[in-house]
Amino acid sequence: MPAPINMPARLKKKSSVRSEVFQSKTFAVATVLFAVLTDVTIYSIIIPIVPFIVRDLSLDDSYTGHLLTIYGAGMVLGSLLFGYLNMTARFSLKALMLCAILALGGATALFAAANSAWMLMLARFLQGASSNGVWVLGLSLIAKLYEKDSGMGQAMSIVMCGYSMGQLVGPPLGGYLYRVNKIAPFLFCGALVAVDFMFRVLLIDPEQGVGGSGSSIGSSNGDLASSQDEIIAKKQKPQLIKLLSFKTLWVVLFLNAALSFVQNGIEPTLPLYFNQAFGFESEQIGLSYLALIVPYVFGGLLGGYLYDKLGMRSTFLAGFVPTCIAVFIASIPSNFPAFVAQLCFLGLSLGIAVVPISPAIPHSVPTEFASLAYSLMTIVWALGIWVGPSVGTVVFLKFGWMWQMVLFGGVLSLSSLAVLALPNVVLKGEDRSS
Repeated sequence: MPAPINMPARLKKKSSVRSEVFQSKTFAVATVLFAVLTDVTIYSIIIPIVPFIVRDLSLDDSYTGHLLTIYGAGMVLGSLLFGYLNMTARFSLKALMLCAILALGGATALFAAANSAWMLMLARFLQGASSNGVWVLGLSLIAKLYEKDSGMGQAMSIVMCGYSMGQLVGPPLGGYLYRVNKIAPFLFCGALVAVDFMFRVLLIDPEQGVGGSGSSIGSSNGDLASSQDEIIAKKQKPQLIKLLSFKTLWVVLFLNAALSFVQNGIEPTLPLYFNQAFGFESEQIGLSYLALIVPYVFGGLLGGYLYDKLGMRSTFLAGFVPTCIAVFIASIPSNFPAFVAQLCFLGLSLGIAVVPISPAIPHSVPTEFASLAYSLMTIVWALGIWVGPSVGTVVFLKFGWMWQMVLFGGVLSLSSLAVLALPNVVLKGEDRSS
């Protein structure tokens, strides 16, 4: 029997260093950060060019809203699928995350090759389903790594930078690339998917242990491994029926649904309004979107700050009241500079209202129910993506932008009454379920 071949010490050291890097918290955070950036950039790149793709295929303008609705349907069904598979011990987080990015790659290829309505709808559905690789699996990975670590807030804030960057870059880049070549936006998206795939491949399987025991993002655990029994035990979830007893959670979810309905209902009709009112094409529409997105980013930062300082109820009031006013103001016909100012106010107030949803969710339930509550948040937001664009597009096409904004302002005004049922403190411990 031949003697075993021993690996040289130098190669062993290199292998150990690589393993330490790819199982570190730093690499995990970088992987999820890039995954968020990829997901949001690809999603937002499509927004200003969808109306032109629809028209090139000689489809009705209502398909613009229907495609966003189908995205929401994919997000809901994908959340249920990935959530169920993640609760079992048959598939690791890494394997599911790889499946999700492959689905996103397939969606991008379908978009590029689409020559019929069903191909566009299938592409949008796959795109929605694949987003759960980020918003369910990716954030679950970060939460697991920092479950007993004071660095979770810092890690989450870094990851969410990918959302802001994607929102800022996507619309203007999509408009510009589409003007250069109609396939160019999808080639760029394909490149993002390829890099994202490599990050996920290199990531050490989360079920084998990733990261370190310290509080800083850069620390690592070294050799960590969990037995299959331990993995199964960790994946056992609290009983779903108990979620019904957490009243604050359902109020927050209701507010989340209202915001999702309005925000996502505006997305398919704003490009149509830019084209209708000002004669803008895809590149101009993409640049004009910055009037909504940039203030939204700053509004989100302000909303998070206010949540820590003022508590749950006061922060939601500070977000919902100006958002209701901003939506009604946006309904007023105006010239382009005035409309930009209207969009800036709307973006700022929407950011203040939407971002506090994230910390409010875990503060509405006991700690062991936090992941289930986040799954519900994702599904509720997806339902808004499902309903909002269809309703918004129908109202816009039949009655115009003004009446769409009046309707949305009315929905938010009625929904804001629910804010009064919220507690005005950041809930902790046993008080979370009140």
